[in-house]
Amino acid sequence: METRAQTHQTGGRDRAIVERNRTGEDEFRIDIERIRFSSYFSRLSSVTQVIPQAGSGTLVHNRLTHSLKVSAVARSIAISLRRSDEPTRRLISDLGGCDPVVVQAAAAAHDLGHPPFGHLGEQELDRVARDTLGLPDGFEGNAQTFRILTALDSCDATPRGMNLTRAVRAAVLKYPWTRNEWRSQAPVAPELLPRGVGANPAAGAMKYSAYDIEAEEMDDVLSVFPGIGKYQQTLESSVMDIADDIAYAVHDLDDFYRAGILQYTSVSAELRAWLDNSVRFQALKAPELDQRQPGHALEITWRHVLAKDPWIAKSEAFRASVQRVGHDLVDG
Repeated sequence: METRAQTHQTGGRDRAIVERNRTGEDEFRIDIERIRFSSYFSRLSSVTQVIPQAGSGTLVHNRLTHSLKVSAVARSIAISLRRSDEPTRRLISDLGGCDPVVVQAAAAAHDLGHPPFGHLGEQELDRVARDTLGLPDGFEGNAQTFRILTALDSCDATPRGMNLTRAVRAAVLKYPWTRNEWRSQAPVAPELLPRGVGANPAAGAMKYSAYDIEAEEMDDVLSVFPGIGKYQQTLESSVMDIADDIAYAVHDLDDFYRAGILQYTSVSAELRAWLDNSVRFQALKAPELDQRQPGHALEITWRHVLAKDPWIAKSEAFRASVQRVGHDLVDG
């Protein structure tokens, strides 16, 4: 029963500007090609990921190699979801679908707005945008990505933006809100706030995926996903988001190793100390944890995971992960 048309929401293939009919061509495939041929995409090869290339050779990752790997991981996850059991496939359909090409396109595009110098560069641009230029919503890399796709870049089909399908534009919205709309929201318990908003919504969201002038377009692309609640990612955006986490967690570790930052002795001591003393660490209060002492940094990490995503955090799974890293990275 599964066909491409049945696994994606009505309106997901629509574009802001109607283009000529391309019989037999996949609209989502056209989107990913527009993104990959964009000069904004090529620019990512000059933007470092975490480790600067100077002194580390040419083997470390940049934002372009990162985006390609995120695209591959996202596609693999989407294909796996298509092979799920019948109840899961029905749930996927109810949520608006999860097309492998859409998640590939979103993964390719997700860092287009990322500036040089990592998050420090992003923070400095935000400061200048607000304090010097007087822009109320400042600068944010994710919002800049959406602006590039919808306004700044262009192709033969349209003079403004890439004119991508609604599904792909929605899939890049990791934080589907503007910065300033949270200022007028009623107080919400911190544990109920979406990830990325920050602890003080009245001051504006810390992370957001659209500037005020793109808010209407953001609402439009999300409107074709009736199964997705307000301030929630589409399923395809969630797949892209988790693929991003998986990819950078793996290749950042690889880069740290290549750059000589990871030291066997300190890593081994950290892992073994936490595994041997985790019960004792649990009894410590937050001020008693000192990252300079072996095992304490992992305990802080576990508490951060538990506080950020309590619905999925499991102590047994975390311990098993630490044991696996110890076996593969240290003992192996």
